[in-house]
Parts: sequence; C-alpha cells; structure tokens
Amino acid sequence: MKTMTIALHVSLLVVWVWAISIFSQTYTPPPNTPLANGEHPRIFFTHSTLLDIKSYLDNYEASNFQNFINIMDGMFSTPASGKFKNYILLDGMNYAFLSYAVHSGLFTNYTFGHTAAEYADKAFEHAQVIDNKIRTQETCQDGDDAFWCDNHQSPNFASDKGGYVNLALGCIYDWCYPYLNLSQKQIIADALIYEWDTRASALTPGRKTMLTNKVVAHAFAGAMGGLAMYGDTELGSPRTDTIQVMLNTIQWVWFDRIFELGEVMFEGMTGWAEGPRYFADSHPSVAIFAAALSSAIDQNIIAQYGWLRYHARWSYFNLLPKRSSQAPDPDLNVYFYDRADDTSLIEWDQLTTQRSVGLVTGMLKSADPDEAGFGRWMLEDSGYALTDDYIQNDEDPRLYWLLYKFLFGYRDVVKKTPLEIGLKTAYRFGLGETILKSALEDTAATKITFWTPTFMLNHHTHFDNGSFTIFKYGNLALDGGNEKGGDAGHFFPRVPIDVSKQPIFHNSLALYIPGNNRMYEYNMDLNVTADYWNHPDNQPGGANHIGTVEVFKSVEGVFDYIDYNYTRSYKGENYVNYIARKLLYIRDPSTPNYHDEEYLIVFDEVDLVDPTIRKRWLLHTANQLDLVDGSWSDQGSGFWTANSGSMLSTVSDHGDWHGKLFIKVLAPDTYELRMRGGSGYWFTDAEGVDLSTRGPFSDWAASWVSRYRLEIQDESGSNPTHFLTVIQIGNMHTLSTMVPVSRIDAGDFMGAFINHNRVAFFNMAGDSSTSITYDLVPSTTVRHIITGLSQGLYYVRVDGNLIPGNFVVDESGVLYFEHTGGTTFSITKSNDVIPPLTPSNLRVLR
Repeated sequence: MKTMTIALHVSLLVVWVWAISIFSQTYTPPPNTPLANGEHPRIFFTHSTLLDIKSYLDNYEASNFQNFINIMDGMFSTPASGKFKNYILLDGMNYAFLSYAVHSGLFTNYTFGHTAAEYADKAFEHAQVIDNKIRTQETCQDGDDAFWCDNHQSPNFASDKGGYVNLALGCIYDWCYPYLNLSQKQIIADALIYEWDTRASALTPGRKTMLTNKVVAHAFAGAMGGLAMYGDTELGSPRTDTIQVMLNTIQWVWFDRIFELGEVMFEGMTGWAEGPRYFADSHPSVAIFAAALSSAIDQNIIAQYGWLRYHARWSYFNLLPKRSSQAPDPDLNVYFYDRADDTSLIEWDQLTTQRSVGLVTGMLKSADPDEAGFGRWMLEDSGYALTDDYIQNDEDPRLYWLLYKFLFGYRDVVKKTPLEIGLKTAYRFGLGETILKSALEDTAATKITFWTPTFMLNHHTHFDNGSFTIFKYGNLALDGGNEKGGDAGHFFPRVPIDVSKQPIFHNSLALYIPGNNRMYEYNMDLNVTADYWNHPDNQPGGANHIGTVEVFKSVEGVFDYIDYNYTRSYKGENYVNYIARKLLYIRDPSTPNYHDEEYLIVFDEVDLVDPTIRKRWLLHTANQLDLVDGSWSDQGSGFWTANSGSMLSTVSDHGDWHGKLFIKVLAPDTYELRMRGGSGYWFTDAEGVDLSTRGPFSDWAASWVSRYRLEIQDESGSNPTHFLTVIQIGNMHTLSTMVPVSRIDAGDFMGAFINHNRVAFFNMAGDSSTSITYDLVPSTTVRHIITGLSQGLYYVRVDGNLIPGNFVVDESGVLYFEHTGGTTFSITKSNDVIPPLTPSNLRVLR
C-alpha cells in the first residue's frame, strides 16, 4: 500500500508539472496584425474591414439592416435585467455593434435613434447584468449544462439557453471600447477573468479530447477574453498578467487541441466523432471563434483548415438522397442527415443547416469562391434546397441577424454547381467516413458509407472500423442500435448507454471468443489523454492510430475501390495477426437497367493467432432476410440457421421506400448462415440475449435501427480466412432476381464474375503480385478490375494474343480494362521501368 501511495504521488506530481508547462505556453500574436497592434475593434471585423461589411449591407441587406436598427431602438427602454439569457447576451452584442457603426461614420445613410455613446451605455448595461448572472447563478464548474455556462446549447440562439457569455462580453468590450471608461472596462475585464477562473474542468489539458460538442463551447472561456483585451495596459496588473494567460489558450486550446488536432484526426477533411446531430451543435462554436480570431490575426482560419473549409460538401454527402416519411405525420416527407448510432435523427431542411453551412459560406466568399459558391448553391438551388430562409423569416432579428446576415452574409456569393467546382461522387471525409455515391443530384442515388478511420478520436468511441452502410430508395444495410431517446417524432428503441457503439451493431467482420466478448467488443489500446495534435500517440504508429487506407482508387462512373487494413484496431488484443476489408463499388450509369445493376463487393481477410475464434460476417437490415436458394431452420427465440444456400434478399419498404438487396456468398468454402431478430429480439448479443431497454418497436423505427442481423459464420477451419460477398443493389419493384454471380480462383487471387460482363479480383498473397491468369466465358464486353498488383507496365494477352496498348498500374495496384471476347486472360508485368505515379484520386495521408 505504501508503494502504491508513493507511486500515486509521483504520478500526480508529473501531471501537475506537465499541466504547469502547458499553462506557461505563451501565445504571441503575429506581428503587424490588429491583435498585435492593440487595435479596437478586432473581433469579427476591424475598422478597415468594416467598409466591406457596410458595402454588403447597402447592396443586399439595406432594408433588413434599417429594420434591425428600428427593432433595437424600439427595445432600447427595456431593462436588460428583465430578459432571458439569450436576449441579454445577443442584445448586448447588437447594441455594441450599433455603437461602433455610428462611431465609424460610415453608416450615415441609415437612421439611428441614438448616439454611439448611448448605444455603448446600453450594451454596457447588458454586460453588467451578465456579470451579475455569472456570479450569482451556476458557473461552468457546476456542470457542463450549467445555465450561465458556454456549452453545447450556446449555438442555438433561439433557445433561452443560447448565446455565448464570453463572446458577448468580449464584443461589448471590443466594439464599445472608445466609449467605455476605465472602470467600465475593468468591470468587463473582471467578468471575463471570472469566467476563466471558473471555467469547466474539461478545459484541463491531458484529460480527454476537446473536440466535443460541449468543450468547443467551454473553450470560449479565457481565449475570448484574451482576444478582446490583449494589449490594453490601462487595465493594470494583475489583470494584464491574467489576460496573457487567457490569451495563451488560443495556442494550447484552440490551435493545439482544436484546429490542428482536427486537421490531423480528420485528415484535412470535415468530420466529427459524434455524428451529424452533435456536429450541428459543435460546428457553429468552432466556426464562430475561428471567425473572431481570423479578423484579429489577419488570417482566415476557416480557409486554413480543411476540416472547417469543406463543411458544405460534408453536409451534402451526409444527406440521405431520398425523403423519408416522418413517424407522426406520414404525409410529411423530409430529408434527413445520415444517422449515427449514438444520436437521434436530424432533419436537413431546418435552421441548423442554414446557420452552419451559411456561416462558413460567408467566411469563404473571398478565400475560396468555389467552396463558398457550392455552399450557397446547395442551400438555395440544389435538389435538396432549403424550403425557407429560416434566419430571415422564422427567427427574431435580434437573435441571428447580426452574425449570420450582416457580418457573414452570403447573398453576394456566386453560386457554383457540383459540375462547376469539379465535385466527385466519392470522398473520404474525417475519421475515415468514406462516402461513395452513384450520382449527386438524383433521389434514386445509391449512398454507401465505409468507415475507414486512421485515428480514433477518444470521445463517443465507436467500434465501426471497417463497417459499411447502404442507402438506396431507403436504408438497406443499417447502422444498428440506438442509445438516445430521440426528438419528438423521431423516437427509436433504445439500448443501454455505450452499447450501441459495439461491433455487434455494425456491418463488420466480428471476432467472437465464445462466452466472452458477447458484443464482439475488442480492445484498441487507446490513449485517451493524448489530446493535442502532435502528441506521439496521435501520429502513425501511436496508440490512437487504428487503421490504414492502403488504397483509395476511383474511376468516375465505373468503380470505387478502398483497401482498409485495420489490424491496429486489435493492438490491445493478442489474437489478430492481420485483418482487412476491401470494398469495391461497381456501377455503370450508361446502362438501361442501371438502378438495378449496381454491385458492392466486400472482400475480408483475417489471420488469427487462435483459429478457434469464431468469425462472423454481419449485416443489419430492417426486414427479414429471405434465403432464396434454401430454407431457414427456426431455432426459436428469434434465431434461425441454415447450412445450405448462398443467396439472400431483403427490402427496405417503410412508407414509400422501395430498396432491395441481393446477397451472394462466395467465400468461405464452408459456412453457416445465421439470422437473429424479429419481434422481441431486435437487439441481442452474440448468444441471443436481449439488450434493449425500451421501444417503440415500430416499422418506422426498424427502418432506421434495424430489427434483423445476418451472420455468416465461417466453418471452413482455414486460417487465414477469406470472406467474399457480392451485393446487388436495386429497386424492389423491378429487381426480381439476382444476376448470375460466380467465384473465380486464380492462384493468389480470388474473384467474382458478375452478370457475364464484370470480373473483379482480390489478392490473397499479402504482397502485391506481378501476374495473374484466369479463364472466362464472356458473352459480351467485360470490364476487368484487378486489385493487388505491383506498380508498373503490364502486358495483357487474350488466348495468347497480345492486346495493344499501355496497361499501366499506378501505386494503387489496380488494373482496369475492357475487352470483348476471349477465354484465357494472362496479365504479366513488363520489365520496362516507368516513373512513379501519384494519381490525383489516390488519397495521400497527412
């Protein structure tokens, strides 16, 4: 016990010393910037950039701005103390802006009811009320959801819990600076310092990631005060000393643990660990602070970081292509964002979408006109355009207009279509969210999501590595399970907290040690305290490195191929030598029967130390799977098995959804088909034990969280083991039978011959190969896709005859060609040397 106590003291000392070193980090503003020069204003705009804002208002928002002034003048006599929290905070900012607008002398074409000094006094009245509230109500130390704490509810300005305390105080100080006397400045300074002193414990470094919906709002404490007051020596010591400490959080919180960490973990693309629902709360907090900082240091933070910059296309790709009937009103069809298994649904057509995409669009109008133009086009002209200008028509102008219409409005942005910006149909977004679509502007489009994370962000940690979902005319392959109750009208059955994240609810290759990991869980051996971007455990080879995309190759309108090695996901276990999933999505939009002739080929390879561990290929569906060429044996308790048959089908038929899947099992050689689910058994563990806590168990709910689980259990006894599955995707009204599908073995390669016109091969050798020979009996032109080849120049011979042309395999290792006729195909690598290629569609990891 004594030894343990000493060790604990040493450990705490190390943490304490490390924390002190973090707090001693100094942030020095870039030279010759408004912040470095001590200029006011500096938050969101400067004196020199205000002219651009004024010009925008004159050209696009003149009547709205005058109306806004009139509304604020009409409220002028209303005491700040009698308002709800959100109005106290936002009206304080509104009056502060009017103060500087009058002070600037630029807005003489508008009619103001008060002088700059009077507006400043009114803004300061709100600051005094804020100061009183934060000292007499809860602080952030009282919990993440304390009423007067900047938290995940802050971005929702329409809520009485909305608005940012630190932002309001900072803007009042910064924008009213010419009219505040020293005592008033010190009152606001002390309030901002108090917010820092009573900050949320989540801002302690080394605890967990700060990239969460709550913490990015908590992070306004300190940083916003430092941003507003830095350089104001008249505030006196010790205030100025504390202000420097607060300013330093711009470095060790915002840059190191939010901006840069996001860029590393999300690999330069937009993403979020908590799904679209939480990102809707989180993103405005990050974007608003980024906007405030950008003007102060003369850098466009949104444009600088890809994970903030590409928010519009992330939203566009996370949108489900077809409307869905809402549960409480079957006649109301709406578009939804794709669902994460720990969150409820979030509708696309609403204020949340407009404010998050719109803010980024407004900030990128000069830095990236293409991305800004696409954002505006998506909101206003796309097939999924919002049906209302929510900020203009549905919200009190006092709430959203200043920030979203006036300071960062986007009505001057030239709209850009997907074609104009060169938007593709396949992207790998943050945390490996690889989204493959058959088309962009088509409600009949297929949307496939394949989770291929390089790093695990330790918050809402999900075991969806290597899993996929399929949407066409409805949810076909689902992310099962749900741990949140959902919003009104979106209620789903619920499983216990932290259960829905487990592998058993994902379409993955599950490894089961009988009687032990009954939710197929495994230990990734992560370091949850690695919370900054250049921590060794957030780099390749570190604890939070859990997988590697070996290949991402796309040929528009033909195929997308991803080779994902996630062996590192099992580094906390001792039984996996190698595990990988290779996914090939094949389509041809030019064919007459295109929507029924799309194919997803899933090739899995696993090499285990203990070959007795069960290997089960999982697929979650809303409806029962029919065994087309066999029959199920009812084992009771929502469990069916079959030892024969290789073709299954299922549909998604809630409301007007009408999608259909056929599944053809080509490997392993011997397997057992298992199906669990049905009434009373929606969510069960590996042994069939019910995991759910409550309903409703309705058709609506099943269409989102699944009620059946297919398991293809390997019985071959081979190790390594290979699973090869071909999925045909289509319309249940027209897709009645599956096309012919057969397996082809060719030495180190295993492949599938589909519909007599497509053949695809996967390499089982481990290393890339330099040759392959196979036989076909084609009746028409065949598209050949061969993966796992060594980079170089290849000869293609058909029945011994050399086919003319340069067949080059780039570093993706994929060879693609088309040919009519022939029987024996022989492909060999030439000895000729070709220069290394880096194709533009091969994602290079940071």
